[in-house]
Amino acid sequence: MMARSSTPTLAGVFRWPQCEGLASSVAPKSSGSRSAGTDHGRRGGWRARDWRARDWQTGDWQTGRMEFELAQVNIGRLTAPVDSPVLAGFMAALDPVNAAADQAPGFVWRLQTEDGNATAIQAFGWDAAGSAGVILNMSVWTDVEHLGAFVFGEMHRQIMRRRREWFHPMREAYLACWWVPAGHRPSTSEAEERVRYLRRHGPTPHAFNLRVSYPPPGGAGDRKGEQPVRGSGEWLCPA
Repeated sequence: MMARSSTPTLAGVFRWPQCEGLASSVAPKSSGSRSAGTDHGRRGGWRARDWRARDWQTGDWQTGRMEFELAQVNIGRLTAPVDSPVLAGFMAALDPVNAAADQAPGFVWRLQTEDGNATAIQAFGWDAAGSAGVILNMSVWTDVEHLGAFVFGEMHRQIMRRRREWFHPMREAYLACWWVPAGHRPSTSEAEERVRYLRRHGPTPHAFNLRVSYPPPGGAGDRKGEQPVRGSGEWLCPA
């Protein structure tokens, strides 16, 4: 699990001017360590029937039956410290947006500490790039469609129209999605690896975004899961 870094992070909602794929609005809930979380209650998930897929962590092949859920992480480089008046509007919006996400169709889980303090979760300190710090947003959803519907919903768009006040634009990939076995709660170290992979290789079944995604592992002998899927034409940049 991740050790705390000197860079502040926070679970919230954010996206950048280039609109590369977007992320969810909330971060998942942790129990025990700051990287692990407690389940808010799974509401379904993709089922692969008679699938033969790479083991999600080791890459080994195995045959069986498994359900999958969609993990997502996105990060933001702050223009000011989290306790600065500059970020007051963003901080004030977190609780209402997180509460809305908790009730959204397809929502499964979000990352935060045991006492509910999402701003205390620290990761991606290596990616601060001279900013005031990096904030982290991580959650699990049933599928890409439900995640995208919330991210591009009006409540989320209203917050994102002010993103330039709070975050530096990023040229690098800042959002990564990947499929996990149902019930798995991703750690921050896992999230860091997916972001690094996406930056090196672009969208692949191992790490992708909302603009170009991949289905969960499919049936035996079926390579459908390796074919990219373009995001909905309605998922446009909100501002």
